[in-house]
Amino acid sequence: MKRHFNMAPLYSDRRIVERAKEMSDMYAAHAAIELGIGYRRLQRLIDAFNLEFAGRDRAIRPNKTIKNNADMLDAFMVAKIDTEKLKKCTKCFEVKKIDQFHKDKTKSTGLCSACKSCVSSRKTSILGVYTE
Repeated sequence: MKRHFNMAPLYSDRRIVERAKEMSDMYAAHAAIELGIGYRRLQRLIDAFNLEFAGRDRAIRPNKTIKNNADMLDAFMVAKIDTEKLKKCTKCFEVKKIDQFHKDKTKSTGLCSACKSCVSSRKTSILGVYTE
């Protein structure tokens, strides 16, 4: 029988609970990875020993304070500034409207990280087609 890669190396539940109490400021899923156990096993221990982990009410916030619009775009991927949604391109580092980005359902924002012009210039350089 194959072991799952995320299973703990046979630690007793008491040892895991002692280590888990020190990780109360983490999300439960992240704590399970740090402890080297599966998420279901950690859920069982949470129920049995009344452990508490950070929830959505104690969500992780950006480290630096937001003073202006540039800080907002650095801290968050998409920002609404003056009733327009803007995003910073990861290739050219320009702030553009979100209609200048392709859609991508796999991303958290629903948009590609590079703008349309950067993507098209990359495609033309890969294909060897140079436009003047």
